[in-house]
Amino acid sequence: MNVIPVFLLAAQLAVFQNSPAPQEPDVPPGSLSGQVVNALTGEPVSGARVTVQCASRNAGYSQPVSDRGGMFSAAGLGPGSCTISATH
Repeated sequence: MNVIPVFLLAAQLAVFQNSPAPQEPDVPPGSLSGQVVNALTGEPVSGARVTVQCASRNAGYSQPVSDRGGMFSAAGLGPGSCTISATH
């Protein structure tokens, strides 16, 4: 009689382990904008490639290039924290 409860417990655990992961709620894509400046002179940097990589599953990845005034914008980004870097 002890075999049946153990077997049912094992079957229930298998069902819960194979269930799909909870879905993230629908969140509209985000955007960010900024300016790339020279750290020494404070002058805007034109033509810098800005990389934006977000950490969420619905993450966005963007590589805009800064304009003549050093300005850039990235759209279609997922929620959560993002890493931003620039190269020139």
